[in-house]
Amino acid sequence: MSALRAEAIQMIKQFPEEQIPMVINYMKSIRMEIRSECAQDSSERMEAFYYLKNLKIDVPDDFDEKKN
Repeated sequence: MSALRAEAIQMIKQFPEEQIPMVINYMKSIRMEIRSECAQDSSERMEAFYYLKNLKIDVPDDFDEKKN
């Protein structure tokens, strides 16, 4: 277990029992925000991929890719 995770667990253990539901709700909201950001990043990457995939570039018939 990492030191940060251990510190977080220790902090949670110090909360009064009646405050634990609030801590859980806060943690759930953070998890939802992280998932949303990951989905958005993935969506943007896929959009860029499809853009590049569909990108058509016309080159001259005598184009030689080996030529400098």
